[in-house]
Amino acid sequence: MPNDSSKPSLATLHEERNRLFLYAKQFFFEYLVATDTRDLEETHQLMRMIKENSQKIEDVEFRIKLLSGK
Repeated sequence: MPNDSSKPSLATLHEERNRLFLYAKQFFFEYLVATDTRDLEETHQLMRMIKENSQKIEDVEFRIKLLSGK
């Protein structure tokens, strides 16, 4: 029988989603600063980080929907 304690709880998933949203805000602010200073490499790196973080948010939200049955 699988151990259900290894699965994240709904509360844990909500906490993870909130943490990822905070990262998104931070990355976007840093992106705005980078574009203002015209640092192209930093801008591209931050865009990749924003895209990766957005995918993580989508994944967590999908897992929340599955776990909550919505």
